[in-house]
Order: sequence, then structure tokens, then C-alpha cells
Amino acid sequence: PNPLAESQVCLIRPPGVETFRVGTSTLVPPLGLAYIAAPSGDRLQRTVIDSLIAAPLEHAPYFQGYLLGISLAEVASRVPDAAKAVGITCMFTHEWPMVVQLVRLIKA
Repeated sequence: PNPLAESQVCLIRPPGVETFRVGTSTLVPPLGLAYIAAPSGDRLQRTVIDSLIAAPLEHAPYFQGYLLGISLAEVASRVPDAAKAVGITCMFTHEWPMVVQLVRLIKA
């Protein structure tokens, strides 16, 4: 039996991390997250938080660049108390320190 069969999960796309450099944007659609979030006939309740879509024009300083989307604190506040599991997408290595900060805020 699946322990999450009738539970709630929260899937998160954290704010986009953009650095001041020459190259293409790392802000890409979260297709993997969308596939996981798609209903699959189970009774799993899904909450999806897409930080970038929630506030595409907001940005805050972050190291040598900026975060694009809602703040980490706002993301953490949107995670439902009933969530039994939280999944966070992290596609690029320059994003993981920010994701660690987000995990700490969610666990607090």
C-alpha cells in the first residue's frame, strides 16, 4: 500500500535565479513538475506553487544576480500544513543554495 495514497503533497517551483552573465536564460518551463503534478487516477491531493508565475515581475537581489518571482518566505508560507511530502524542482547547480534556504524555511 502507498502511504501517500490519500495524502496531500506540495510541488514547488522556487524563484528563478538569474545571474549577471552572458548567455541564455535559465528560466525554463517546469515541465517535469507539470508531469508529476498531473492527475494520475489516484486520490493524492496536489498543491503546486510556481513562484515565477505567481509574480513574474518581482525580483530581489541574490548574490551576483537576482531571484525572480515570489520571495522564499512567501513560498514557504503557501505550503499547506497538511502536506505529507514536499517536492522542489532544482534544474541548475547555481540554484541549489537557494533551494537549501527554501527547505530550511519550510521546515521551520
